[in-house]
Amino acid sequence: MRWFFKFIWKYCTVVLEVLKEWKTYWSSILVLIIPILISFPSINIFLDKHIWLIFLVILIVIIGWLHSNRNVKNYSVLRSNLGLIENQRDTLSETLESIPTMIVKHLFQEVGLTSKDRITIYRYYDGEFINIGRHSSNLEFAKKGREAYPKDKGFIGKCWQEDVVYVENLPIYENNPDNYVKRVSKRSNIEKGILRKISMKSRSYYCKKLFDTKSIALAVIVIETTNKSLKDNKEKVDEILNGHFGKLLLESIEINLPIGKG
Repeated sequence: MRWFFKFIWKYCTVVLEVLKEWKTYWSSILVLIIPILISFPSINIFLDKHIWLIFLVILIVIIGWLHSNRNVKNYSVLRSNLGLIENQRDTLSETLESIPTMIVKHLFQEVGLTSKDRITIYRYYDGEFINIGRHSSNLEFAKKGREAYPKDKGFIGKCWQEDVVYVENLPIYENNPDNYVKRVSKRSNIEKGILRKISMKSRSYYCKKLFDTKSIALAVIVIETTNKSLKDNKEKVDEILNGHFGKLLLESIEINLPIGKG
């Protein structure tokens, strides 16, 4: 019998919810109740004696039907508006996510980097790093890569602890892959298997932690190259980041929440 009482309770709950919203559902309730009432013989006899009430009942049913139909139309309009809002939200989200990439591209060109270089912005979020903006004129290097990076791995993780990391003159991978993987793994705390799969076997890294106006760390910018060093590009990047362009980049990172996860 327990299932029966559960069913009754669920049914009563639905009825109570409908009654609470009687201003919205009164027409549907009337359209439902009137035919049931008319089915009773005593009410039929009463209506036979008062013919004018039949016309009143018919009028009430018609009004109820029209009101219910209006609710259906309103619901359709709401659904349509909701779909429009969701599309606008998706478009806005895509636009916000693309802003850091556009700014990074401009930075890449301003510094004068080449197809051997790459710039990436890693936003720190929920205990990991997310790539929210990357550019390289080398299409292979420009690929987004993994969705997330652990906070205690790589030169990114090291930079998050030390604020700035500069590494140069790493071995050339093609000359001796095992030596490259061994050296980089030791310095970056990245597993050797992962290093072998990375498309860009960089020889020099410049990583810098970025802070907002309240001195709260937001992200890490990484400039890397397959050349043995970045030469004076490191100083160029610092000069640009310390100016108006750097503020614009920080603002784009801040509004990119919960960031480029999608």
